[in-house]
Amino acid sequence: MQFRIFFYNRTLKVPTNESGAPSNKTIVLKGHGIIPLGAHYVQPVLDVLGFTSKVENISMLLVNIENLRNHNVSVETKYLGHDKVTIPTVKEPLDTVKVQYTYTIKVHNKTYHVNATVWYETKYKFPVKAVININGYTLTFKLEYAELTYLSQQRI
Repeated sequence: MQFRIFFYNRTLKVPTNESGAPSNKTIVLKGHGIIPLGAHYVQPVLDVLGFTSKVENISMLLVNIENLRNHNVSVETKYLGHDKVTIPTVKEPLDTVKVQYTYTIKVHNKTYHVNATVWYETKYKFPVKAVININGYTLTFKLEYAELTYLSQQRI
């Protein structure tokens, strides 16, 4: 499975009167767009994790607690400390913050009990590893390839 991630930043003039004439009012739209590729059968799992294709912060890529809470899901968050995670395309292990999420969610009339542990790299909070247990079944996500400019300048 692969995620295509892109950043967008748009400024729009907003018409405020009935004639449609532009005003001085502007709206700034920015965030990350995410497209999951190659594994359509994983979509039900992504639904349980609160996945959306538009996030303001890339840390919400796998477990989107903001979206879950918007749907009245009570998420317990527990900080588990710092850890090192090895990525094949990066010479040195990455410093990460390890966080655990526990919640129960109902999707398509079925209840799911979720216990997810996610390792976030420390600079951008990008999830580099996740071990997700849903109703006793475990799924592991791990970043296998990274094209991060700041990594190439420091370690590669």
